[in-house]
This record gives sequence, structure tokens and C-alpha cells, in this order.
Amino acid sequence: MLNPNKKKQTTNKRIFNKYKNYDELDINEVSSILLGQYEIIGGRKFLKTDEANNFMPSDEMELRRMDINHVLTRYSWKGNFSAPVEEILKNSKATVLDAGCGTGCWVLDLGHDFTNSTFVGVDIQSNGFPPVNERSPNIGFLEYNLLSGIPFPDETFDYVHMASMWTALTKQQYINVIHELVRVTKNNGWIEIYEANFNLKNLGNYMKVVQDAFHTKLKENGFDPMIFLEISKCLKSINELTNIEQKKLDVSIGGWGGRYGEFILESIKQFYGSATYMPDYMGISQNEYQKLIDAFDKQCNQNQSSLDIHRFIAKKVNLSETQ
Repeated sequence: MLNPNKKKQTTNKRIFNKYKNYDELDINEVSSILLGQYEIIGGRKFLKTDEANNFMPSDEMELRRMDINHVLTRYSWKGNFSAPVEEILKNSKATVLDAGCGTGCWVLDLGHDFTNSTFVGVDIQSNGFPPVNERSPNIGFLEYNLLSGIPFPDETFDYVHMASMWTALTKQQYINVIHELVRVTKNNGWIEIYEANFNLKNLGNYMKVVQDAFHTKLKENGFDPMIFLEISKCLKSINELTNIEQKKLDVSIGGWGGRYGEFILESIKQFYGSATYMPDYMGISQNEYQKLIDAFDKQCNQNQSSLDIHRFIAKKVNLSETQ
């Protein structure tokens, strides 16, 4: 009997498998590796520097994973933002910052939709930035390490956004960056932060083994896989912030949640598959590690696995005007 889901499963695999093989390096990548800027681990290219954290690769596959994750996030929330900023983006010539912008998809989306406002993306690497001829004139990008602060004066932006930085910033660095976001936000401006709760729910044994090992490795280096629990606390501790709100969505993982759930599952598999240093850490082979990830499909459907995602919103006020 034909499997009615086979066609859509094949389509999903084709989309994601397009980015599965990273076998060839161009001349610029070869040069950067020879100069010691990067190292190859399990066939993936990682940034090699004391000035940044490098738990995720710095290659074309990772850029495409981030693109897909942006689309899934936008679909989950039915939009690119939850803060009440649509009116100022349309009519007020607002200035907007995306801190840790990655490939710049969020900036490109908003720059296209709100041509009266100006959008700036900042990231430690510029290799994912779109070429100038592929972005509208109201969009710009800056290569800069957020660990050194945000390179703009106080009260520069009407709206500041940051998403999915829990593997790029230690817990203390994350808190420091939040304070920097507040600093560069104008009075009466808005801050929005997105993070997922990466303590996935209703996992099978194989999924739990991978998740627990990954979380343990990050914790050993000062990272907090549950950083979303700290964001609201941090925002509430800052006197200049008001109208603090946390929004939450529950997301199905796997075919039991329909085609959307299947895409979420593939994204999670790509995320863990990108951590090619994990087999050595776990004391297993690359092949054994991949088998654990491949088993996610069946276990997600059997256990109806899920995760929750969060958006945190806050408004900055002038304290002298509120006293």
C-alpha cells in the first residue's frame, strides 16, 4: 500500500538535504582556514577565536539553517514582531536594530515591509549578509562583536530586536547585552527578545541523550540552555523598563503536528547535527551520533514531542519624566 505521507516527507527531505553536504570549500574559505581563523570539526567549519563563542558552525549550511529557522519562527508567530511598533514603523521614520542578525532575514523582511523606516543588522560575521544589490536602500549591516558592546550611542533606536542567541552568549554575556539593548533604545522605544525553551518536552530516550549531553557541554562553558527563564527577570530589574510582557507559544515537533511539525523536527535535527564536536564529547563515533539524531523522527511521533517559544517585550521610559 502506498504511504499517503510519502510525497510530503520526500518534499521536506529534499528542502533540508539541499544543505546537507559541505564537501567543498572556496578559495576564500581555504585561505581563512590556513590562516587559523577557522577549524574543521566533523566536516563543518567553526570560528576559531578567543573573541567569540563558537558552539555553532560558521559555514553555508549554518547560514541556510538560520534562514529556514527565521521562516519557521515567522510562521509560528504569524509575523516578525509582537511589540506594538507597526504604526511607528509605517509612519514615523523609525530606526531599528537587530542585534546578532545572522543572515539578515528579519532585517530584510521588515525593511521591505516598512520602507519609511531604517533597519540595521549587527553580527560578528558578515559572510551571511546579503549583497547591497539584494537589499533596499533603508537597510544596512555592520560586522561587529556584541561582546564588545553595541557600537552606537545612547538612545539611537526606536525599536531593538534580538533572537536566538543562547548558543552565542554565556549567561553573563546575555545579561550584559540586554543592558546594552536598553542603552541604545530611545525613551518610549521598544525592546523585543525571542528565545526558545530548548528543554524539549516528551522526548524519547535517544533524543534525551543528545539533548542532555549538549546542555551539559554548554553549561560547562557558562552557557544557560534555559536562558529564557532569566530574560524576564533581567528586564524587570531594569528601572527604565515598563510594559514588560512575555508571550508564549507551544510548538509540535514531528509529523503528529502536521507538515509544520515535520519542518520543526527537521530544523531541530539540523541544529543538533551541526554540533559535530558532540560525538567526541559523548565518547561515540560520528555515525553513532547521527543514528541518534535519525531516531528523532519515530520518537517524536510516538511521544508527541513539543517545545515552547517565547517573545519578551518591554518599553523604555525616561525616569526623570516618571518621577
